[in-house]
Amino acid sequence: MSEASLELGNRAMVSSWRIRSAPGGTCVEEQQLLLAQVRGGRFLDPEVSGCGLLVGIGPGSGPAAPVRLGSPKGSGRVLSWEKFAMKKRGEQGLSHGSYERGIAIRFFFDPLCPWTYRTSLWAREVRRQVGGEIRWCFFSLEEINRKPGEKPPWEKEWSPSWGIMRVGALLRRKSLDLLDEWYLRVGAAIHEEGVGIDEPAAAEAIAERMGLGAAVVEEALCDPSTSEAVRADHEEAVEKYGAFGVPTLVVEGGDVVFGPVISEVPRGEAALRLWRLTADWLAFPGLYELKRPLREEH
Repeated sequence: MSEASLELGNRAMVSSWRIRSAPGGTCVEEQQLLLAQVRGGRFLDPEVSGCGLLVGIGPGSGPAAPVRLGSPKGSGRVLSWEKFAMKKRGEQGLSHGSYERGIAIRFFFDPLCPWTYRTSLWAREVRRQVGGEIRWCFFSLEEINRKPGEKPPWEKEWSPSWGIMRVGALLRRKSLDLLDEWYLRVGAAIHEEGVGIDEPAAAEAIAERMGLGAAVVEEALCDPSTSEAVRADHEEAVEKYGAFGVPTLVVEGGDVVFGPVISEVPRGEAALRLWRLTADWLAFPGLYELKRPLREEH
């Protein structure tokens, strides 16, 4: 992408538009619900020339208010800003090209957290569409919320979340795909079927249905290294990445984000939109929190 350009004024955030060049001016044709960072620079397209100044950024502009673009040399081509590439982002983080290359994240989870389970289903949906890899890592909400004087989960004979993750640690040692399926099966049992994991027998039943055999649970619980592996993941999340809960995602470049926390799992294009939004957020290292009140309809 070079040469012909659309000059942009001040740094701003705008929606990612699908636009059509037309004689006498370029008008927005279709508004996408994606965010794209715009700096005082240029969106470049090799086959379009003479694009004018972008106006209308600010109050009143956005999905409900089309933006007009001056274009004295309108070519009649349809441009997709969804496929633009910024030459310089200025901060570390995911480039727009990363969206198309596929998802590449470390996903810290606690199997008992319903919010994290929903986010994991969204991440799987993104992976299904664009490919890539999700590396599942362990995080203990029981440990992060443990009060002084309480026994840590690794000292208990059976702790539901910690025990499930110990089985996961054993499976991860054998195959990343096995852990991937284990978390999916366990999450569905707990959060969709209402299965309680108060005893190891419940985990054994899930292992049986997965074709692993019930003995894999006892194998994991009798192996001290599985507890060490879970603890190592948890401590890395807290000490290296500053994690305080889940879902915590570590994306390429080492950027970390808590969330997205969702009440419904987006599918199809909506899942990809959320992935792009999450990645673009990371272009702003000073953006710490953005959330809405949780209402009953959500």
